[in-house]
Amino acid sequence: NTNIHVIIPAGGSGIRFGGNTKKQFLELGGKSILEQTLNKFINCPQVTQIILALPQDELDGNKFSDAKVCVVEGGATRAHSVKNAFAALQATDEDVVLIHDAVRPLLTQELILKIAQATLEKKVVVPAVNISDTVKQVDEKGEIIKTLDRDYLYGAQTPQGMMYRVLKSAYEKVDLDTGNFTDEAMMCEAAGEKVFIVEGERHNIKITTPFDLDVAKLLMKNLVG
Repeated sequence: NTNIHVIIPAGGSGIRFGGNTKKQFLELGGKSILEQTLNKFINCPQVTQIILALPQDELDGNKFSDAKVCVVEGGATRAHSVKNAFAALQATDEDVVLIHDAVRPLLTQELILKIAQATLEKKVVVPAVNISDTVKQVDEKGEIIKTLDRDYLYGAQTPQGMMYRVLKSAYEKVDLDTGNFTDEAMMCEAAGEKVFIVEGERHNIKITTPFDLDVAKLLMKNLVG
């Protein structure tokens, strides 16, 4: 009986990608990256509401007709975009909130439901994959000062899951303007919540560079094929 709500912050400028088109609106498999991402949640029957945070200059030109989707204006940062979207949720304390990067279009419905179920059990969860590279810690001069044990290192993905009541409480306890929060799990940690990992999906990549887009096109062909 628990509702699943989804927040997708897509308010970024995509400046790291280069070019004149924001990366979330670039073409992938005949649709924009953002549309591919949205459709994964639209087509999941258990998802009841999707709040999409868009840049101010994209609000008029991007209409999503699906009844599940509500569009709000994004904020100055990703964290503020998520908070704007959170304010638009029509949820109860016992509902699940999933927060997903707009440019991770290759996740599966299996992952969506796995994260939602884990959220009900542990309150705050993050999909993650173990890092296979050897990781070096360096100082400001680039000199290696430590080799980290990769058995305990994971790369975080999305969708990150939080109980609505937990996220609401975190916003009441934490000032977004004084903390450099790169995701909401980090904010929940700062608010005193325990955060747990759930096994993610290797193909659930974030498209940040042109190389990532090329990889996503290849992965999409393999996943569909």
